[in-house]
Amino acid sequence: MKRRTHTSPSESFVQNLLNQRYSVQLRKLPVRHGKPTPDFKAEVFGEPICTCELKALGRVPRTEAHGWKIQHHADGSQMAERLDNSASRVSDAIHEAYKQLKHYRHPRALIVLNRDSTTYVSDLEDACSGQHVYASDHVHIVNTSARKIARGKIRNEFGRIDLYIWIDDHHGTEVLFRCATQCGYDLAQRHFNPEGHAWAGDDSGDDAEASN
Repeated sequence: MKRRTHTSPSESFVQNLLNQRYSVQLRKLPVRHGKPTPDFKAEVFGEPICTCELKALGRVPRTEAHGWKIQHHADGSQMAERLDNSASRVSDAIHEAYKQLKHYRHPRALIVLNRDSTTYVSDLEDACSGQHVYASDHVHIVNTSARKIARGKIRNEFGRIDLYIWIDDHHGTEVLFRCATQCGYDLAQRHFNPEGHAWAGDDSGDDAEASN
């Protein structure tokens, strides 16, 4: 049995944004009782192009209740400190999205709506590659703090989502694309005309039993 669900404010925002900028329409998928269901079927002029799941990263309040250590200074200012968990938050989003997408045919896309100014698209790359490279003409520094995350629960999942659509919605709205497979790269080039680089992931993919 299938039933319709309401559209959340985040879903409406993303639907309007991708339609206005790229003429891509996101159609809500009916929820299948007892079965994981992605959020959208993406279409261009009525032709389906991919299945999409939306995950939102909201701003985390800088409070001790949320793991921050707050220092109060004599001049009335404050400093909030904690270990960076952005890559871990992104990893959780990928893991949950793959549960929704894995029974649907490729291409598959994860839309990340990021409203936290301390989280960046580089955290997506860190979570999936396990490292962040800082380079200059004379030195390369490789930060491997996210390696445990990349080798954890998403190790065999991130490359089975073809296209990552990262939307920064703070201090303006920016849309960025990262491609984990050739399928995702072709999809981005054909329908989104993205600027920036193609990010190569695990192009293993998997053959889903179609349910859409």
